[in-house]
Formats: sequence, structure tokens, C-alpha cells
Amino acid sequence: MLIDGNISQSSRNRSDWVAFADGEISRSVSGYTSVHFNENRSRFDSASAGIRYRPQDGKVLGARYKYGRDEPIYLQSDGTYFRDKLSQIDLAAQWPIRQNLYGVARFNYALNVGLPLDILAGLEYKKQLRLLERDRRRTALCNRLEYRTQQNPITKMPHS
Repeated sequence: MLIDGNISQSSRNRSDWVAFADGEISRSVSGYTSVHFNENRSRFDSASAGIRYRPQDGKVLGARYKYGRDEPIYLQSDGTYFRDKLSQIDLAAQWPIRQNLYGVARFNYALNVGLPLDILAGLEYKKQLRLLERDRRRTALCNRLEYRTQQNPITKMPHS
């Protein structure tokens, strides 16, 4: 069975291999890696590696590389995902400016097409599990200015 729920047309007679490692390099630096090897096709279907620098609570810098051979890229009008190869880097940061106010940024770049997928820069105000975020987001499809409130932060650091 495929991720989208359809039945695969290719015969599979061997199990895939999945491996991952995650650990602290030092008190403030951690890293991770993961791979997925398809035994039937004798190839890697996906791999990722990342590193995160966290010198203190609330201060985080992260970088990640991700490769996928058959990844969902975007949702089409018929409700199915357009799937293709994915090779991207993801850089993210969160840094306190003053009490309860943080600067956040994220840059996601597709190496295989040479274009940014998502660029986000903004401010987060955190108080009693409430978040008001104002950001300037630029994606491959549009530019928009957003205001959002929610219970949990929307910024997700690579591998957090």
C-alpha cells in the first residue's frame, strides 16, 4: 500500500531498510540523520540529515538537508498530490528579542529546481500558551502578509 492509500502495482518481495541516528554532539549542538533504502529497487528512496544549535532556552538555529525520490510536492485540484523528486535545504532560527517576543525566520530552498520554496521572517509573541504571530511569507506560489493566533507556535524548527 502506498502513502496515499492506493495499492502499489509493482511486486515487492523484500522489506525496505530504514535507519536513523539522533544525538547530542555537545551540550548545545545536536544532530540527526535518517535513510530509507528500497531493497526491491536497490536504491535509496529518502535521506535526511540535520544539525541544531541551541545555546539557551528560546535560542535555536537549525539546518537540514532532505532528499526524497517520490515525495508529495503539492495538492492538485483533483485532491491527489503531485509527486516528484525532492532535494532541499531548510534553514530556521528563533531568537529572543525581549521577554515573550521572538524573532523567527525560515528559508526552504529546492536544490533540484534552484528556487526558494518558502521564506518566512517574523515576530512571535508568546504569553501563557497564546501566540500572536505576524510574518511576511514568500512562497513559490504567492506573497502574503499574515496574522495568526493559536494555542501552539506555528514555527517548526528542522528536527524539532
